[in-house]
Amino acid sequence: MFHDKVLEIIIYILNELKHQKNFNDIDYSVLTKIGYTDSEINTAIAWISSQIQEDEKYLLKILNLLNPFVFYIRLSKNYLHRMRLAT
Repeated sequence: MFHDKVLEIIIYILNELKHQKNFNDIDYSVLTKIGYTDSEINTAIAWISSQIQEDEKYLLKILNLLNPFVFYIRLSKNYLHRMRLAT
């Protein structure tokens, strides 16, 4: 099972893929700026890549079910929490 952070990154990437053409168009610096590690980001990318190769239709179903606002709310809360810890 994925760590919560990796799952959050997967949701973010899937939402971005909905609007972008490919992985290279996504701005990952947003994730690193708020504390996600390169390892967590790479794990998420690897999982999505494997799912695309296995069953693209399945991935699209997941993508359509995701509510992008859920991630942004969690992302905002995590960011605010980390900013409070940093001060």
